[in-house]
Amino acid sequence: MNTLRYILGYVVGVTLFVFLIPAMVWAIAYACPHFQLSIPYISPLRFVLSGPIGFTGLYFIASSNVFLLTRGKGGPTEGFGIEVSPKTQKLVTTGVYKHTRNPMVFGAFCIYTSVTLYMLSPFALFCLFLFYCWVKHYLQKWEEPRLLKDFGEEYLEYKKRTAMIIPHFRCRKHESA
Repeated sequence: MNTLRYILGYVVGVTLFVFLIPAMVWAIAYACPHFQLSIPYISPLRFVLSGPIGFTGLYFIASSNVFLLTRGKGGPTEGFGIEVSPKTQKLVTTGVYKHTRNPMVFGAFCIYTSVTLYMLSPFALFCLFLFYCWVKHYLQKWEEPRLLKDFGEEYLEYKKRTAMIIPHFRCRKHESA
């Protein structure tokens, strides 16, 4: 039963976050052409702007799921109170989780931003910003209290040193013994 729920959770998650929401971003941009920048539709600039960001998003989504499964011994537990996979047994703080506490969210927003940049739509970018604010609020209200309950002081320490969504790659000085 857990395996089926786990697979179903991934199918629903990928469908929603990798296909449906980007399609909605595309639709918003397409529905409001008077808010788009006027650069030829098949311009290499579109690919140069959107491609690397989209691939970065796919990398963050894929690697965060691999790290949850292999290091955390679980998955992206729940969304909106519906449990979709077994809870992680260990707090994951390495790999992409070293740079952001929410690499799946960061990856998804990279994909959405990529679509927005490809469409050259400031209006879709504004809508995406509003959606980002809502997601950040959701994470603070629902996910962070659950992680604090599950991992306690270890999560608080991790939270102090790691960005919530947008990674910061800072140089850490090595301490000498």
